[in-house]
Parts: sequence; C-alpha cells; structure tokens
Amino acid sequence: MIKLTNILKEIHILESGIRDINRLAKENKQADLYFHMDLDGVTSAIGMKSYLERYGIKVVRAEHIQYGGREYAAPKPTPGHMVVLVDFAHGKPMVTIHTDHHESQSGVEAGTSAKFKKKPSNIETISQEISPSDIFPTEDIKTISTVDSADFVRQGLDVDDVLQTAFKLNTSRSLERNRMAMGLVTNKVILAFKNQPRFLENIVMEAKPSLISIYTVAMKNARSAGLKPEDLDIPQAFYIRSQRPEVKRKDLKRPSDASKLQNGEYGMLGNVLVQYGMGALKGGGYDRYVPFKNVPEAEYLVLGYPMGLVQASKNPFKKGSNPYNLGDIGKKVLNKYKSYLDSKILTMRDIKKMMEQDVERKGSDESFGFTMKDLVALFGDSAKGMPKDQQKELVDTISNKLYKDLTPEEKKQLEGITVSAYDIITKSSGGHKDITNISGINFLKFDSVSFTKRVMEELANELKNAKLQ
Repeated sequence: MIKLTNILKEIHILESGIRDINRLAKENKQADLYFHMDLDGVTSAIGMKSYLERYGIKVVRAEHIQYGGREYAAPKPTPGHMVVLVDFAHGKPMVTIHTDHHESQSGVEAGTSAKFKKKPSNIETISQEISPSDIFPTEDIKTISTVDSADFVRQGLDVDDVLQTAFKLNTSRSLERNRMAMGLVTNKVILAFKNQPRFLENIVMEAKPSLISIYTVAMKNARSAGLKPEDLDIPQAFYIRSQRPEVKRKDLKRPSDASKLQNGEYGMLGNVLVQYGMGALKGGGYDRYVPFKNVPEAEYLVLGYPMGLVQASKNPFKKGSNPYNLGDIGKKVLNKYKSYLDSKILTMRDIKKMMEQDVERKGSDESFGFTMKDLVALFGDSAKGMPKDQQKELVDTISNKLYKDLTPEEKKQLEGITVSAYDIITKSSGGHKDITNISGINFLKFDSVSFTKRVMEELANELKNAKLQ
C-alpha cells in the first residue's frame, strides 16, 4: 500500500531525510558505514545503505562498532570516503551522517547531519521517517523493535519463544507469528556469531532490507565459514542445564548475601533476582534471558558482571508495567558512594590505556584509539587540568597516537589531565525506566569486583519490595 506521507515526501511537500543529503550526494560517491553489533544495528546499516544508494552514494565498506574498548579498536575509515554511523550514541569527529535512537548522544561534532529520535529501534526512524518510502516491511520493523526494546509480553511472547535457536514454519500459526519467530531466530544467529570475523559486515553488504533476506544470508554465510547454526540448541541447552536452580540457586536472606555469590550463582531477595557473573560460557550458549527462564516469578533482575558492569532490569516476560525508573535508582545508588568514588582519581594516561586495551587484542595500527576529543566528548565538563594553547596542541598530538606506540615521555604528558572515578562511572552509565547499566566500574581496577558486588547489594535492597503493576 502506498502511503500518502510517502507521496508527499517524494514531492518534497513534507520534510524528510538527512539534512543536506542532496549536497552530500554531490560531494560523496562512496561511504564507509559503521553500525552497532546487534539486530537493530545490522538492520539500521542495511536500511541506511539502501537510503544512500537512492542518492547515488555507494557503501563500499561496513564495520561494526561496540561500546567500551571495542569502540576505540574499530578501524579508521578509508581516506576520502564519507563516514556514516548508525545505532550508536557516541559520535566521532569524522562522521558526516549519524542516526541513533537512545536516550542521549555524546561527542557529536557541529555540522554532522544527525537524526536522533527516541524510538524502540533505530531502523524504525531510518525506514519510516528518513527514507521517502518504507525500506523494511512494517512487520519486520515490529519484530526488530520488539527485540531491541524487549517488548515481549505485549507481543504475547514468552521466554521460550525468545530462546528458540531454529526456525521451522508452523502451519498452525499465522503468517505474522511465523515471521516473528523467524526474526527472533535471526537475532539469535546474529548474536551467536557476531564475533566471527566479518560475519556481521558481510550480512550488511549482501542482504536486502528484509528479515527473510538477512536470515538467508546469515545462515548461508555461517555454514560457508564452517559454523553450524542448526546446532545452536546444543550449547544453549548445555548453558541452561549448567544454570539450573539445583546447581546455581542460593538462599539469600539479606542484600549483603549478594557479595557471597560466585560466577553464575543467583538467588531471590524479595521480588528481585540477583545474579553474579554469566556462568559457564563454553560453547557460546549464553543468553541474557536465561535467568527469567530459571526464575520466572522474579519481578526484576540485578545482574553483576565481573568485568565491572551491573545491570538492573524488569522482567520483560511478566505482565504489568514498571512503576519505577531504574535509571534514577541507579543514579541514587552511585550518589551514595560519591565521596568514595570522588577520591579515586584517574589520569588521561590511565583512561587512554584502559580504553585501548582491545586495540592490541582485536584492533590494529589503524584503530581509532582514544583521543582528547573522546575525553572531551565523554568527560569534558568534569576533567581537571585541561591544557591550553601550545600544551593543548602537544597533548592532542600525543593522544592521536595509540597508547602502545607512546614513549614514556609522551605518556607522562598525559598525567596532568584527571577525571574522578565518580564522573567516569556516572557518565559511562545510563538507561531508562525499564533497564539501566552502571558501567565503568572496571576503572576502579583492584576494587572493581568488590564495588560491583556493593552496587548489586544496593540495587537489590532498592528493588526487593518492588512489584510490577
């Protein structure tokens, strides 16, 4: 069906699209496209690729990007190519077009043609608002948005639906339910193999804008790489068995008991399920929704990760709305420890070294690296000792090199700039009403595990009597 709004967009009666797209198309014939490494990121990249091609801009390279160290290990763009970034909240100095759907964005340079709109998914905005005509089928947008916003219960989905690893046409179900089931399995395949070299990038470059095409390409490429997508149920079944209650569930009587939990162990404290670590990850069967399969009565989940992250979320498979703002509760917990965190001071040298840890593991000499522009974008209003004039030029030049290539003298030049652990953690953390992440705890180094468990205790205490309504 042709929509009236699409016709009006085509004849320019309604404003749509990326600002200055016609000028950008005249100035740029090739583009490098960066995307977040999940289903919404992949589909946003495919949608943006289709949109740009409409204006004669050919996407010749796609690269995934991820928050944390991987952001700075990502490869730099090809010189002379326009740079496009989708489904990612952190901007980059060289980005020309940037779209995102999260609560807020940072590091976006003046002059960037940006389209930021809070939505359940980023592809929804690209396909239905930026593009003059819909790029993805409406049914696919619904599935992608359901996955990215964890809007499962409203769609009549239970945890077993989401954990399905294989798709088989079920003639007793409607076409819409079969399409949803296929989309959920597509998401599982993407998550299972996202760390395989060029797996996501090849999907973006080869698939058409539909979940059917993405599913087909993903399965074909996985098999061609010697992977076995049809066997994903094996490691997942192993993981679910390894996390079964008789093995991992503990009796929690008070919030402080959370600190005694070992990797993969969990327990109920009132209405909140508290878990530390992901458990046995051998074989790649981990899924973040397994805790709700094991303890379906939980209203909320507090999950602490040993790498220095704590996540609080509502049970997306349980009916009822969440009357609390988990993001605000997270801020309340951090503020309780403000004096302690303010006493922990990190230098630009410390921050750059930690941000670039993935460069040596997963990056190359052509990785972005963590620069002064990144520091200013993330922590600028909180950083102390910011250099001026010639010293600023010197520090900028030094920070543009990768940490592994700096001399001892250059590293010392970065020690005059400082940021407190409180500012790093609060500015790295975020979320919304139904889910929040407290990130950056790893910057506490040797104190990170103990503080992660302390945050878990505090969040559990806040949510133990909370109920969905």
